[in-house]
Amino acid sequence: MAERPAIGVGRGGYRVRRVRRLLRHIEPWSVLKVTLVFYFCVWGLVVISTRMLWGAAEDAGTIAKIENFVEELFTLETFEFDSGQILRVFTLGGLVLVIGGTGVTVVMVVLFNLISDLVGGVRFTMIEEETAVRQRRLRRGDHEVDEATPSTYDPGRGQPDRPPSG
Repeated sequence: MAERPAIGVGRGGYRVRRVRRLLRHIEPWSVLKVTLVFYFCVWGLVVISTRMLWGAAEDAGTIAKIENFVEELFTLETFEFDSGQILRVFTLGGLVLVIGGTGVTVVMVVLFNLISDLVGGVRFTMIEEETAVRQRRLRRGDHEVDEATPSTYDPGRGQPDRPPSG
């Protein structure tokens, strides 16, 4: 992976450099774990929100109005939605989509890895800010400390060691 030298000074006085990266391989096992968690979270949110909206629609009488409309439209004697059955099928169908979506995503990653082996990967450029520590100015009473010399702090006494005088 080739790195270019710094290209300038960015905001706040930090140096900015452009770095070229190469993506050649994505681990399918990692993708499997991440997509399973992601799709399960989406599935759970959709199931919970659907049940809440269905319950609100039943309480508001919207479901009954739709049932009456379908009865009149198709000249049926009776028509009713089986709420329990609809939500059960919806929940199980969502689980099938979670497993299927995860499988398709992993297959796409394996396909990417095969194509990447043929063409050499995907190159992209990143811009990195160097976050070097700025030196602060010493104020009156501050002492400059050389970090190369060991500290003389004695934790037992709670004060710096001083060489014996005399």
